[in-house]
Amino acid sequence: MARLFIQLCLKIVCVSVTLVTGINIIQAQSISIIPQPVFVQKGTGSFQILPATKILYNKAAGSTASFLSELLRKSTGYRMPLEITTAPGSQPAIYLIVNERFADTTTGAYSLEVNSRSIVAEARGHAGLFYAIQSLRQLLPTAVEISSVQKIRVG
Repeated sequence: MARLFIQLCLKIVCVSVTLVTGINIIQAQSISIIPQPVFVQKGTGSFQILPATKILYNKAAGSTASFLSELLRKSTGYRMPLEITTAPGSQPAIYLIVNERFADTTTGAYSLEVNSRSIVAEARGHAGLFYAIQSLRQLLPTAVEISSVQKIRVG
């Protein structure tokens, strides 16, 4: 069982992430992550980010959790609750975990798994967790990064 868990941690499993913004639902159309991960497996379904979605993190991941919360608040208007946890659980949420026992010792290594119940980002250190968030950002619709709207006139 532990061996299977370690193997899963070494893989980056990415599923299209659905971001719910007001009335519109925007879905990431393809998986394109830079730099190219070692492993990507596209699944079916999506994780919906809703106003009640929690960001759960362990103590070492606090600054990254705040960064992600602010990023998502700017684009969605949602003030997602931040809560400390010790490990990913069964609660639907976004989990950010710094794990000193993370199997890959390469600086910046991380695992990111997105499924219909949760998003779990895990790394040995802060750099890896930051890179996991950058990969997650690339899976989200472009509107997440836009802070202004192009001036146009439509008739």
